[in-house]
Amino acid sequence: MRKPFIAVVIAVLIGIFAIPAIAGNPSYPGASAFWESSETLASGAIRSTYYSVNIYGGTDGSFVDVYKDISTCEPGSDPKDTNCTDEFSQGEVPLSAAVFSMDRKRLTRAHLDAVIPMQSYGLDWEPVGSPSPTHVVVDWTGTGDLNTDRFTYVHRDAHQTIRERFRGSNREASAAGTLGDTRLGTTSDGYLGLSKDRYVTRTR
Repeated sequence: MRKPFIAVVIAVLIGIFAIPAIAGNPSYPGASAFWESSETLASGAIRSTYYSVNIYGGTDGSFVDVYKDISTCEPGSDPKDTNCTDEFSQGEVPLSAAVFSMDRKRLTRAHLDAVIPMQSYGLDWEPVGSPSPTHVVVDWTGTGDLNTDRFTYVHRDAHQTIRERFRGSNREASAAGTLGDTRLGTTSDGYLGLSKDRYVTRTR
């Protein structure tokens, strides 16, 4: 059920360190946070919840993606007869449509305030109903060491010289926030990142 979400996570991780080079000196923020929990209901059913908020970017722009999955499993007389139901939804907006700030030098903090059109989906990932505007607020606090990565690539041939300079930084983070009326609490499964890529071509 989480294939689209997994694709987003991969995009976030790649976006921090491997954004395609373009002319100029653009920078792309990256941030992610994940909340996961489970509880046993009075009926004996087990309800598991999973939320994620991701900010990723590239040459096509930067985006905010939110994913929600609630699974409820009713135990049967035989463990093999467990009946589970899933409620999951996802939404995305351009980062420009949100309020977002980040300490771009040391990645000590970041703040997101956005309204995301959350679309519910069926078991076959088919849309169910209309998107529901959902207010999302998340605050990140950098906790781990600041990691940096940089490289310079130069290619020369008879016609041109191509020079690329890349610098990326990231660190682990804690995050706390709300999704609509749901308080997500604080999670240690968060990350912050920033990448800069300069690409210059000179024709001989």
